[in-house]
Amino acid sequence: IDIEKARMLGEAIGKGMQISNDLGDFALSSNKMEFKLYQDQLSDLVENKATLPIYYAITQGTDVEKEALNAIIGNRNANYTEKNKASQAIVSSGAYRYTIKTLNKCYKEIKEVANHLPKNEWRDAVSSIASTITRNKFLTAIRKGAEQ
Repeated sequence: IDIEKARMLGEAIGKGMQISNDLGDFALSSNKMEFKLYQDQLSDLVENKATLPIYYAITQGTDVEKEALNAIIGNRNANYTEKNKASQAIVSSGAYRYTIKTLNKCYKEIKEVANHLPKNEWRDAVSSIASTITRNKFLTAIRKGAEQ
């Protein structure tokens, strides 16, 4: 693999992992999908950091969706209902769909470069990373939570 392809691969993996993590922060445990919540749940929103899904929802969402997100900013003691409204705002505003489309572009970039790697366990590991950024339990939980 040449230096340029290695750079492209690193950027696509890094960008994809970060965006996937940012979107995954909106996953809440539900009766359909259980997992241990982690300390950083909604922390980017609480700390008023403009991640891709937050930025999209704030700039493209309705006033109700924006209010749901704004209710969490600076609120370290938000209750489940407030958090759930913020999570649902990410879906209803189109931020979830837009962010998934962006992650799919990262997926395609990773796969394209990976296809040029020799067939071995390293290539398989890179392919696995590509799948992880687009399909994981946190991203599924956001979608499932919105369906309730």
